[in-house]
Amino acid sequence: MKIQFYIANSSSDGRELIVPTTARLTKELSRFNERKTSVEVHLSDEKVNYNRPEDKRCLILIKVHGMPPITISGHAESYENAVNEAILKLKLSLLATYGRLRVYL
Repeated sequence: MKIQFYIANSSSDGRELIVPTTARLTKELSRFNERKTSVEVHLSDEKVNYNRPEDKRCLILIKVHGMPPITISGHAESYENAVNEAILKLKLSLLATYGRLRVYL
């Protein structure tokens, strides 16, 4: 599985998370290895609304063989929390998707 990172605005906070996020994604998504082809992690700082503290965003796009890509995002006060939220949502989405596939196959 190939994991690519895209970090907006060359944030040093986001760059520090590349190694631990890669390790966590590899561990958390290992049960889905047979079908996934690549994973993209996009980290960005959205300071559009200054009244909202959740301005860090992690968007994860996973490409699964034979299916449309799955895109999940997480918003939080820090990149680490945004990544954690996005990974949790992605894992739940994949479990639901694979569960439905087993029912229909």
